[in-house]
Amino acid sequence: MLPRSSRERQRADGQGHQPNPLAGARGYQPDTRHPTPDTRHLKPPQDIIAFCKDWHEPATSNNHVLAELAKRHRVLWVNSIGTRAPNLSSGNDLRKIVRKLRSWGRGVETIHDRLRVLTPVVLPPPRSRVAVTINRWLVRHLVRRAARRWGLQSPQLWIFPPNAVDYVGQFGESRVVYYCVDEWSQFTHLDAEFMRRKEQELLAKADTVF
Repeated sequence: MLPRSSRERQRADGQGHQPNPLAGARGYQPDTRHPTPDTRHLKPPQDIIAFCKDWHEPATSNNHVLAELAKRHRVLWVNSIGTRAPNLSSGNDLRKIVRKLRSWGRGVETIHDRLRVLTPVVLPPPRSRVAVTINRWLVRHLVRRAARRWGLQSPQLWIFPPNAVDYVGQFGESRVVYYCVDEWSQFTHLDAEFMRRKEQELLAKADTVF
């Protein structure tokens, strides 16, 4: 299966959830321990919209890959749109909610001249039909507005969490890239069948899979 082999190659190459000194600073220095995906199709410089984890969480391959791309290409990083309902009895989840609300209140955050971070606010639970409908409208509106204000044109759409497949085709993207970083269905706190289904949908729609 393509995603599994991609993950195996990433682990062999030392990618995955590794500490990354590139995140959290306004001036990045490359970490040459991590190989960068072949981005020859991104020349000349292109615009990118990327659905990722939260920017301010510990650095992972999301940070490394997009930091490398942002050296030449404009990247609009979209913080997590949620993969599960928050546990209100969890201190960690409550802190994350407060952090996301603060990030949303700051608006689009400029990390440097080619990297910006957008925090969309989404309604839990992510599986509710009503919440899904509202969230799709909110996220689409916020991302389109941020892209328009920055002047992004025919962006490539890079997706890390497969549930963001719902936004394929919403931004006039020229290419869809799935960067597979985990076996999402193996996380015990996530709905395994839901994540498998979303990944299959994304594999069918993606032009490129890493």
